[in-house]
Amino acid sequence: PPPNPNAGAITCRGRLLTKRSPRQAAVMATDGYGAVAPAKNEGGGDGELRRHRYVGRGLLLFCAALNGTLSVAIKVVYDTPDPPTAAALSAMRGIVAALALVIMLGLQTLMARGSDGDASGSAGEKPAQEQLPLLLPADVDLAQVQVRAAPPRSSYIAVAAELALWNVGAQGLQNLGLTMTTANRASFFLQLSVVITPLIQGALGQRVKVVVWLGALLCVVGLFFLTFNKGGETTDVHIWRMNMGDVFCISGAVCWSLYVLRISKVGERFEEFSLQCAKNVFMAFYYSLWAGVNYAQLASAASALLPLSVLWPGWRNTTAIAAIVYSSVGPGALEDVLQQMGQATTPAADSNVILSMEPLFTVIFSYLLVGDAMDPSSSTGGLLITVGALLASFA
Repeated sequence: PPPNPNAGAITCRGRLLTKRSPRQAAVMATDGYGAVAPAKNEGGGDGELRRHRYVGRGLLLFCAALNGTLSVAIKVVYDTPDPPTAAALSAMRGIVAALALVIMLGLQTLMARGSDGDASGSAGEKPAQEQLPLLLPADVDLAQVQVRAAPPRSSYIAVAAELALWNVGAQGLQNLGLTMTTANRASFFLQLSVVITPLIQGALGQRVKVVVWLGALLCVVGLFFLTFNKGGETTDVHIWRMNMGDVFCISGAVCWSLYVLRISKVGERFEEFSLQCAKNVFMAFYYSLWAGVNYAQLASAASALLPLSVLWPGWRNTTAIAAIVYSSVGPGALEDVLQQMGQATTPAADSNVILSMEPLFTVIFSYLLVGDAMDPSSSTGGLLITVGALLASFA
């Protein structure tokens, strides 16, 4: 029988290997009988696989650098004269990121249709499945690999709406927190999600390994050092101090953990890029609602009908506009796509190590762009949080 045209996810013993569009999964993953066809080891196939893995690691390192600039770019916006409110900033970023992903999806669809037309119109070419071998991780047993039928496209809406809600909670709370705390602290606080995720699983009755508890302990100690600051500019006395911005960023880490848990449950049933686009459209909608509520609050406080510019009095500032567009397209839409490509050929453990370098890039760019240097106490806390997150991720 021909490959299942509704195939959407390729799995091995419940482990997701890769996701493609239904047609790509059927063409790339099957040999015509529902079994995965391994890439032929001809003409230096091992070298080709190694090259793909090097490229994957390079992409993930670039993603870590992009993510490291996100908090800094938002901080740059807040440091401009008459900056936007957190709600207005989030809405603008959400709309730009959604438009960028929708454009990418449209281009991908047009390219796929064009390649399909070329393949069907060339009688002398080999079948598509012979031209597009699937590169699988070395530890995968091909006998256990199967192509899973994808759910109906209509079910995207509910899943995308839910995932967007958790994602908005994560990024929106971080945007709000950055109005009151530094980019460096926000980045390290977000790292806590790596430990929070398995702890939530433990609260739900799942077994939590000892190494996760060790990682959590390191993160708690690191959190203490990170929030152990000087009592003022005129004294060297240090006190434990956590402001509301820190609380918002930690709450954002909790929301991100919930997002990770939910997408691990439902995400592999859908083609990832389409789900990302639908999710970002819902995020833009949620952010716009937040901005609308923010405007209503300001208008109510003034007892007058205010112009929309009240959400961003300095909207003509080109530096702020450039930072918002960059934060939406670079660490936003582009990073989503590149991370998906990089993780397709990189083992999970390696991916965790590379992506955990994000706070390092944040510290570098924060110092270079906004002059935000970390004192020894904060540096120690950030290091402990990063080590604790790495331990938890390896579990």
